[in-house]
Amino acid sequence: MKRLFFVMPSLRTAQILIDELLLKRISIDNIHVIAKEDTHIGDLPAASPVHKSDLVTAIELGMTIGGISGVLVGVAAIIFPPAGLVLGSVTVLGAGLVGAGLGALVSGLIGMNLPNRWVAPFREAIEAGGLLMVITIPGSRLTEIESLVNQHYPDLEQFRITTGFAAYP
Repeated sequence: MKRLFFVMPSLRTAQILIDELLLKRISIDNIHVIAKEDTHIGDLPAASPVHKSDLVTAIELGMTIGGISGVLVGVAAIIFPPAGLVLGSVTVLGAGLVGAGLGALVSGLIGMNLPNRWVAPFREAIEAGGLLMVITIPGSRLTEIESLVNQHYPDLEQFRITTGFAAYP
């Protein structure tokens, strides 16, 4: 899958492009529009807070760091058992799971308040009144959709293709 990012100058041009994408059988679920908070986007498919924030990336990172930290704490508890307790290998598994859960929770709460790293380069254009369109398409259709966008909107300056965006829902 590939993800295309570009800034549309107006609500009307964004709606026209979305209609053209729908005719090309791009699902409405794969199209998201991000605008300033006070901008009315009408019937355009608004991006959710998950798309606007760095929530997913933060959860993945927190889960990884928390899991590794938990496993290390579990190993340390087996090597240096508190108050003569006999601890088994389940301690490492349990500590790893608790660490991963707590890491995901804490970093997810932090990530909800951070702007999405893929959207950050477009923040200035969004604040100036542009509408950021995010379209997820199969890699096999990349040339077709790029041609469609370039044909109708050749002056779009900010255009970006990403791959491997597992951390972006």
